[in-house]
Amino acid sequence: MANTTGKTLEQYIAENEALKLKVSTLESAQKMNITVDSKKYGQGTISMSGMQRFPLSLHPAQWAELFTIGPAKIRAFVADNAEKIRASAVAAEYALKVTGLKAIPEKTDATRKAYESEWERGFDLAIKDANLKPSNSKFVPLSEVLARFPHIG
Repeated sequence: MANTTGKTLEQYIAENEALKLKVSTLESAQKMNITVDSKKYGQGTISMSGMQRFPLSLHPAQWAELFTIGPAKIRAFVADNAEKIRASAVAAEYALKVTGLKAIPEKTDATRKAYESEWERGFDLAIKDANLKPSNSKFVPLSEVLARFPHIG
């Protein structure tokens, strides 16, 4: 079958990738749900679910504060701190493995000091080796996050 559109294979591939990204963004947006919960904390909160295991619940004033910061400032902060964010995720995983704990201990827990010590060691290792990535599937490189939500900022 002859190509009558005049497009090259590379153009078709790029168009296909753009459409995949658009579908992925739309699917992500559909998973999110926003509700008002008047029972939580004695007054109305706005909860957003679908981003993580538990919903993110903030009071209206907190949402307003978040919006005044603006998506561009949040994106800039994440970009400026991407290395620390990656290293922190590696450190948490490292500390849990070394201490044998299943979850991060509460501050009052006796195992907290050992966890914090191993976390610091893991953070130092991650800062020295940029190739260390957490195995946690929730850690997504900033470039992928920004690519999925190009309309933000």
